[in-house]
Amino acid sequence: LLLQQQQQQEESLSKIQGIVQPEISRQELTKSILTQLHQLSQIVPLSPTSKKHDNNEIKTTKEEETFLTAIHKECIPGRDDSTDEINPTTHRKRECLRHVPSGKAAASSAAVDAGLELEERMIRQKPRIGIMIPPGIISHSFATWIEKVLERTGDEVHMEIEILVTSHVPVYGYGKSHGYTKLIRFVTLPMSLAALDAYLWSVVSISDSGDMGLDAVMELARQNLAHPPSADFIGRALQLVMRWHCRMSHVSAHTAMLTLTLEDVINDPSITLASVLGFVWREDWEWEGHGNHHPTQRPPPQRGWKHEAEELVRNHESGSLLQTMLDQASLVVRETTSSAGGLAFRKAIQGAFASEMKRSSGMTSWPCPSFWEGVESGSDKDNEVRALQHVAGEMVPNCSDDDPFVRCTINKDRCEVKHDAKCK
Repeated sequence: LLLQQQQQQEESLSKIQGIVQPEISRQELTKSILTQLHQLSQIVPLSPTSKKHDNNEIKTTKEEETFLTAIHKECIPGRDDSTDEINPTTHRKRECLRHVPSGKAAASSAAVDAGLELEERMIRQKPRIGIMIPPGIISHSFATWIEKVLERTGDEVHMEIEILVTSHVPVYGYGKSHGYTKLIRFVTLPMSLAALDAYLWSVVSISDSGDMGLDAVMELARQNLAHPPSADFIGRALQLVMRWHCRMSHVSAHTAMLTLTLEDVINDPSITLASVLGFVWREDWEWEGHGNHHPTQRPPPQRGWKHEAEELVRNHESGSLLQTMLDQASLVVRETTSSAGGLAFRKAIQGAFASEMKRSSGMTSWPCPSFWEGVESGSDKDNEVRALQHVAGEMVPNCSDDDPFVRCTINKDRCEVKHDAKCK
């Protein structure tokens, strides 16, 4: 009887995790996901005017290329700040700032300034690394994986950092305003996948009465995929994700930022990790109050992280987190592909994309469109309206006066927190 119960539990767990067929290798799963991502981008092009090449592949339009360029923007120290590119806001040479804040309390305390030696103060300050993710089950799995890897490698290089996983965009301003030292941005493509993933995350978050485990999250997602959201919801969710990237792309004009796509991660997780580790542990911190000096305990000299990255992918703990992300991505991609064949779905995606590109002047407007435009209409008893409001609420900037590292000086940010789209 005990053996029979154990077998039933194992079968139930396999169904929840989406493993309803014999377990396949990671290589086979990766190939399957990449194939489905490509198919999805062909089934639902962002523009109805997209044309096909002779090989039957969809050719991106100029508007799509503009959008893709915007969401891939990054600012890599030593690369993007070594050219003659001019920052469009400051009209000065572009900088990829890596500001290590001391916090409002420390910065304003004369006692702290007078009572601590320079080296002690540097050691007490921690570089703040933001893992910036649009709301989504896939993106949260990615963040969990990267966070664990950074914690593990931080011990090896004897450097303490603060890791912040969030969907809240940084406030407008530079490093001394938003409080981040370096940012890692995650991009879910195709955008139809990002929109459905945001819906699933909102459902999970709204239903969460505590710390739900992976199995419960996946079961809840599976239940809701049986009744997918309306085409109108998908269009509005897509617009929210575009606004999130509009904000993040502005930050990339001045703050050190590494941008990674879902396809990057799936195609070669080792290269992805190597780029993350090289970006984060690059010895280039800018300590508030100390110029560009560094503390006594420093990371080792510049090095490649290829070997360490490969080991981390094979490591049981970090490797299992990567596998979780792949399993979740496989489920959401498969279900999005099955939902995307309808004309209403495709029209909603394309109409929302065209509208948002016009509204944001091709992802360049400042400020970016409000997260609350088109979201506050309707009854909050409507599940889809509640889900949209939840997604928007997770995207608004952290504009709290109680946060010691954030200086919220732009009124537009305060309006976003108040759900005020007009911001008069």
